[in-house]
Amino acid sequence: MDEAPRSDGKNPLEEYAEQTVQNLRAESVQVTRSSVGRLEGGQVTLERSAVRSLRANALRADRTALGLAYTDALETDRSSAGAVLAQEAKLQRSVVSVLLSGNVEADTLRAGLVLAGNVQGSVQTAIGPRGALLLGFGLGLGLGVVRLLWRLRR
Repeated sequence: MDEAPRSDGKNPLEEYAEQTVQNLRAESVQVTRSSVGRLEGGQVTLERSAVRSLRANALRADRTALGLAYTDALETDRSSAGAVLAQEAKLQRSVVSVLLSGNVEADTLRAGLVLAGNVQGSVQTAIGPRGALLLGFGLGLGLGVVRLLWRLRR
């Protein structure tokens, strides 16, 4: 039985593989040297990979790039992330734009903003407590002025 070749010239297996990698869900996931759009799992291990959006109970990332990560327990080594929300975070030689966590244990963490209940270790932030307070005050004042001008305009 001969199948007619596809008119678009694409391999159907490549399309299937691309769709599978875009949305990956499982209880235990191990990703090595891959790129995933969205990943959901119980225990997730990433090595030399990139994930745009991740939700997991426990995450271990080694030399990995994360966009948005939501997890109960996070452990990273030489990784970078955009935004991370974690109950417990242990980071080594990593870079994070925004980190929200209950407890943070860090060894050479560079971050834009860290909001945490308890922080231990070496953490460098672009915005410290004083800067965050001034930023919040400035944004609140700016929003108040805009609202006042909006009411006067009416």
